[in-house]
Amino acid sequence: MNDLALALQALPVDSPIDPVAAWASAPDAQLVDAVASALETPRASLQPSSFVLHAPLELLARAALLPFVSLEARAGARHRIAQIAARYAREGEPAPEAPATPGAGQASVALALALEQGQPEAAVAALDGVLAERGALEARRLVFDLTLDRLGAAAHTPILLAELPRVVDRVHHVGRLLRAPLRTLASAPAARLSWHLALDHEPSLGEDQACALLRQRLASPARATAKASSIASTMQAVERSGQARALLGDLVASLSPRAAERELLRLAAWSMLQDSADEAPYGWTHCLTLPLGVLGNVDVSARPRHCVAVAATYVLGMRATRGAARLDPARVPPATAIRSLAGAAPPVAAAVAWHTPLVERSALVTTLASRAAVHHDAHVAKYTLACLGATERDPAAAPLYLSAAAYLQAWWDARDRGASAEAAVT
Repeated sequence: MNDLALALQALPVDSPIDPVAAWASAPDAQLVDAVASALETPRASLQPSSFVLHAPLELLARAALLPFVSLEARAGARHRIAQIAARYAREGEPAPEAPATPGAGQASVALALALEQGQPEAAVAALDGVLAERGALEARRLVFDLTLDRLGAAAHTPILLAELPRVVDRVHHVGRLLRAPLRTLASAPAARLSWHLALDHEPSLGEDQACALLRQRLASPARATAKASSIASTMQAVERSGQARALLGDLVASLSPRAAERELLRLAAWSMLQDSADEAPYGWTHCLTLPLGVLGNVDVSARPRHCVAVAATYVLGMRATRGAARLDPARVPPATAIRSLAGAAPPVAAAVAWHTPLVERSALVTTLASRAAVHHDAHVAKYTLACLGATERDPAAAPLYLSAAAYLQAWWDARDRGASAEAAVT
């Protein structure tokens, strides 16, 4: 571990921004690399806290936002990145050292067996072997198909895998960020989806018809009850009830990954804008980031139809267990005379973003990225980055995704103002 990583781990968790701290003078790439180094060692607990679970994702999201951040927000954004290492160092004891790396040529087989048989430490050792033999990009190809159906680690591993190509040339040993997620995945081998494995892969519908049916069925699916609020429980609820097969089974083979991505991500963004505000911070953020993570790895998958099925299950699961309204893509945020996001209520912030003129959209992106990069919640950073990425991949829906990001940020602003007011009164 490098000296900067050690210095970051020793920072006070709630330290203020210090312009002469070691992190403050380090170039962006060096800072991100040092934090990644600090996150390489999994924590001992096989039931990690939400922070530990999200730490690698938070790091890569905040790093990806940096190029879009305003000059005024850069110090705060970089400070948030530095603090990830400090917090991680205080999240319990490190996990035991992984056993010896499998022999040459055996690492990929050992990784598959460790995940299947529930052997967390062996999974870490096997991953180390895969990285040594193949490097991070080839490891991404192998790990994705091994983990596509798995719901452990809150089904977040594909999000991390999708981000690897962005940073592989700038962050040393970035593949080692997969060590903690794979260890957690291996601890829950039974948490997985399976309904899609026996699907007929011959298209039975035209793609336009399949897209229309997908929009119709997921706009307001029948309510499903999950045993817990976890991602695994949520998705298993729609699998066990038969909802996933009934609503998606005849569509999957007729949807290309590109068409599925367009429809699913738009439905997820409409969920943020039109459905229960109580689900904004976690339900509707995951409704978009989970399918985007899966479909962002299609380029390295040998199972593109399964990618579509799993991504669609994530959107269905969230809408069936958390949805309370019927989505209507024809109902757009009304125009508003307000031009600033500052202090705006969530619906107003969404309207401001939606109706921002094209010539001012670059400034809006800077504002959203800057606000997300300094925000205390990792989901805000992840979701805003996902919305910006969806805007690039689906430019026709740019107002929708930018509005969804603005809505989430305004939701948190209102929550934090309320918490501050309550604290002041008490």
